[in-house]
Amino acid sequence: MGGSKVEAPKPSAEETELNKLNIEIIKRQMADDELLRPFVLSAMKLVETPEGGLRQMTDTEYRATLDPVELQSYENLLLQQERQTKALKGELPLTEALVQQKATEFKNFKEAMARMGNPIEGDDPGSAVGLSTSGIQALKTFNERWGLVEDAERRGELTAGQQTINQTLGVASGIGVQDWSKQVSFPQRTAGTIAGISSAMQPYQYYSGLEYQANAQNAANKAGLLSDIFGTAGTLGGMGLYKYSDPKMKKDIVKQTGKDEAKALKLVKGMKNYDYRYKGEPGSVPKRVGLMANEAPREIVTPDRKMIALDKQVGLLTMATKALANKIERRAS
Repeated sequence: MGGSKVEAPKPSAEETELNKLNIEIIKRQMADDELLRPFVLSAMKLVETPEGGLRQMTDTEYRATLDPVELQSYENLLLQQERQTKALKGELPLTEALVQQKATEFKNFKEAMARMGNPIEGDDPGSAVGLSTSGIQALKTFNERWGLVEDAERRGELTAGQQTINQTLGVASGIGVQDWSKQVSFPQRTAGTIAGISSAMQPYQYYSGLEYQANAQNAANKAGLLSDIFGTAGTLGGMGLYKYSDPKMKKDIVKQTGKDEAKALKLVKGMKNYDYRYKGEPGSVPKRVGLMANEAPREIVTPDRKMIALDKQVGLLTMATKALANKIERRAS
C-alpha cells in the first residue's frame, strides 16, 4: 500500500574519507598550477596583460629573465644570427688568413706575368688591369678562381654557422624539443585537475540521484495514499488537495440553484464505480475504488478524458448531496 517513506542510502565512512582526500589532491594541484604559471609563461617568452590576455615578451623583458650564463649564450646566439645574415647577403668579410693568402698569390702572379712580358698594374685584384691581351685573360682567370675560393669560404661559414645556431637553440641536444613540448602541453595543463574534479563530483552526483529518486518515490507514495482515500484514478493531475476559496479572490460568482443541484444528482446517479489496480502493481496491493475517466461526466474530466479534476468532482458530489437531502426533507414533511 502507498504511503511508506523511502530513505536515500548514505555514503560509507570509507567513501567519505576517499572523497575528502580526492578534494585535497585537487586543491594542491590547483595551487601548484598557480605557482608554476609564471615560470611556464616565462619559458615560453609570454607575459600576462592587464586585461588577462597573453603577449610575447619584448627583448628587454626576456633578457631580464635570464641568469648570467643564459644571457651570455643568448648574446652569442644573436651575434651568430647576425653573422649568418651577412653571409647570406655576401657581406661577411673573409678571414684574415684568406685575405693574406690572396694578397701573397696576387703579388707572385704579378711578378710572374711581368717576367713573361705581360705586366699587370695595380695592387688589388679587383682594381688591377692587364696591359696586354694575355695579361687581361690571366687576370680574369685569377679573379674567377679566387671568387670560387671566397664563395666556398662563405658557404662553409653558412653551414658551420647554422650548426652553431641549431646547437645553441637546443635542437641538436633536445632542449628545443623540450621547449616545444612545454608550449604544446601548456593549454592542457589543467586536464588532470579537471579529471580529478569530475572524479570527486561523481559521489555527490550519485547520492544526489538517489535522493532525487527517494523524493520522487515518496511523492508517488503520497499520491497513491491520497488516491486511495478519494478513490480517484491514482493521480492528482497537478491539482493538489487545497484550493484558494476566499471570495475576495474570485469573480463571476453565481449561486447554484435547485435545478443545478438536481442535475448534479442525476449525473452522480449515472456514475459507475469500479475496483481496480494499476498496471505494474502486484496482486498483494489492495484494490482501489474509483471512476473510469472515459465514462465519467464531462463536467469533471480533463479535455483528453484521461484524468478527473478532483475539485470539480467534490463540487459535483456536494451539489448532489444537497439535492438528495432536500428530497428527504420534502418526503419527511
